[in-house]
Amino acid sequence: NRAKASGAEYLLVLTTGGGGEVEFTRALKTVNYVPKTTFYSQGTYAEFEDALGSSVNGIVVWTTWAPEVEWEGEIGGQPITNQEFVEAYEAMFDDVAQEDQAQAFAVCQAMEQGIRSIGSTDNVELQEWMVSRTAQNPIRTIQGDYYFDDKGLTAGRDLLLLQWQNRELKFIFPVGEEYPNTVDPIWPQPAW
Repeated sequence: NRAKASGAEYLLVLTTGGGGEVEFTRALKTVNYVPKTTFYSQGTYAEFEDALGSSVNGIVVWTTWAPEVEWEGEIGGQPITNQEFVEAYEAMFDDVAQEDQAQAFAVCQAMEQGIRSIGSTDNVELQEWMVSRTAQNPIRTIQGDYYFDDKGLTAGRDLLLLQWQNRELKFIFPVGEEYPNTVDPIWPQPAW
């Protein structure tokens, strides 16, 4: 009710997963508040759409991975594209790859590259190897290249935005030559 009474046209909701975004959406529906755009920090998972049905349409979510992004990583010293990961995952598990699976695979890629590079599983050596990555010599994953700034934060990373359109996640941002598979966003957000 307070969000509706504010008259805010754009709603940004930071949740930590676990269903808070589902309950928040249900509350918005209950008070009949439809902002022009609703942004959630969570909501890329299939259960989100299962719980809300067509009410997901127009909701924008932040993500670290999307199957349409044309990133290339490596594993075992061999290249693997994001699309090859998606195909292999779906063939192996007869299920659609989602962000959680891509994140886990990217962590494995990082660890494998580090172990192969230093010839050890020593935690200190692996940490030193990882923080010494640069834009010219990054950790190469299906979530893009990783390297870190002087504070230890990831550097040179683009924020990815997806939008639920017709009950499917669509890649909407960033746009440009490096991201050829984006679609136009739905705006304003449709009624619940």
